[in-house]
Amino acid sequence: MAEESPAERGRRVYLANCTACHNADPKLDGPLGPAIAGSTQELITVRVMRAGYPAGHTPKRDTNLMMPLPYLEADIP
Repeated sequence: MAEESPAERGRRVYLANCTACHNADPKLDGPLGPAIAGSTQELITVRVMRAGYPAGHTPKRDTNLMMPLPYLEADIP
């Protein structure tokens, strides 16, 4: 069996953990969460690990719905 590419792993992690709030297509807004395509790794890291925002970041949607998902830390890159 071929080794899974980082892109495929990322797609699987996203589909399994993020699509309840974000769209299955990361370029589109979801029912609760905004589109995430083009987000920086810093933004994704802070959102996933602390449900916060990097200093100086203006959120697309100013909500407190997202909860931290620290178990995904190794999958962020």
